[in-house]
Amino acid sequence: MPRWALLFLGAVIAALLAIYLSPVFPAPLSMILYWVFWVIAAIAVIMGLLGLLGMARGRGSRV
Repeated sequence: MPRWALLFLGAVIAALLAIYLSPVFPAPLSMILYWVFWVIAAIAVIMGLLGLLGMARGRGSRV
């Protein structure tokens, strides 16, 4: 599986964790986890897009 696909999969998992796992914890920790998971998802999406664009230009990792 290409690296960019794994990054997109990681972004989906982080977003699902933000939505479903953060309400389980008490109030202050809940909001911290919510934002941490969304930031991780955003970084994974950006890195996945960069990898996908790099492959389209012939410079990306084909692993």
